[in-house]
Amino acid sequence: NNTIINIKNNLKKNGKIFFLENFVESHKKQNKFRNLLKMEERKVASFNKFLNLKKFNKILSSNFNITEVVNYSSLYDLLLYILLPSINNGKTNYSSKILENLKDVIINQYVNEDHLLMLNADIGQNYYILAKNK
Repeated sequence: NNTIINIKNNLKKNGKIFFLENFVESHKKQNKFRNLLKMEERKVASFNKFLNLKKFNKILSSNFNITEVVNYSSLYDLLLYILLPSINNGKTNYSSKILENLKDVIINQYVNEDHLLMLNADIGQNYYILAKNK
């Protein structure tokens, strides 16, 4: 909460701030899909900090006008953390050629069409949140 207040105090009036965060809710959804495939749940790595989306949005909305919330990594994370490990003895392969190709497709779709290629299910652990100072 102190960090959010410090950001607010240092941001110009009507200034915008862009947050890229990981949230526990979507991480739990990933594990539900892994459970469907009889896979072990993924643990949160010790170097990661996953936030509670509802609490974060509550703190943000009391200090900022939230203008956009997008779970931008659902398709990528479905492949990375669920489907590829399901055929790779549960192991995540960060250097998979199919992931590299998917990344290129997602980026090019956004650059050329101004549209993110995403899933309807918010299972990607990464969100971006755009907020404007009140």
